[in-house]
Amino acid sequence: MADSHCAFHVGDAAGMTLIHSYVHHNAYAIMAGSEPAAVFSHNNFQDNSVNIGACGTIVADVQENYFAGAPFDDSCALTAASSASAPYTADVGPRP
Repeated sequence: MADSHCAFHVGDAAGMTLIHSYVHHNAYAIMAGSEPAAVFSHNNFQDNSVNIGACGTIVADVQENYFAGAPFDDSCALTAASSASAPYTADVGPRP
């Protein structure tokens, strides 16, 4: 997903999963409202103004992602399993 205001804009959801994706050149890679069970793993977040932000309350399992910049902005009342940035990965894109 590229070149948009919000690559993913979720207001209220029971859960969201984003895996093996390249999300770049957006104002917000993920603009999240309230999500009790989000999973973001093995993604590349690059050249976004905000990677994950504008949150209500999001509980996220965030593992093995490459973040150029901060993973989250200060708008999130966030609980995350892990938000450490991982090395850039070539393992993104459509799954066979």
